[in-house]
Amino acid sequence: MEGVLYVAVILKSVNYMGDAFYRLTVKLRSRFGGRLVGLVALQLEEPLVYDSNVLIILRERSLDDVKEVLNVKREVERELKEGVTISPLITTSEDKELIEKFLVQAKLGIKRKF
Repeated sequence: MEGVLYVAVILKSVNYMGDAFYRLTVKLRSRFGGRLVGLVALQLEEPLVYDSNVLIILRERSLDDVKEVLNVKREVERELKEGVTISPLITTSEDKELIEKFLVQAKLGIKRKF
């Protein structure tokens, strides 16, 4: 993927998961800035792709990055106090196959929703 890809399947007011993914996106953008290439959030809380319901795409991924994403995930879950479960999978923009799997699943979720 050339340049910057930023994908967020987020509808803030639709439900508590939409709110959770909105908050996650804002916090990740704040922490990672331009290193956050994209985020694909599935519409359901149940993990649907490799036991995950959100794909976080970074330019590069390190152990510290993974720890920071998990810290942000826990912050959002604590803020909402609604038993929301965010199951992130962290990758880089190089993993086109994984990104495509999430995009396909996200599209299916939107079709089911409407």
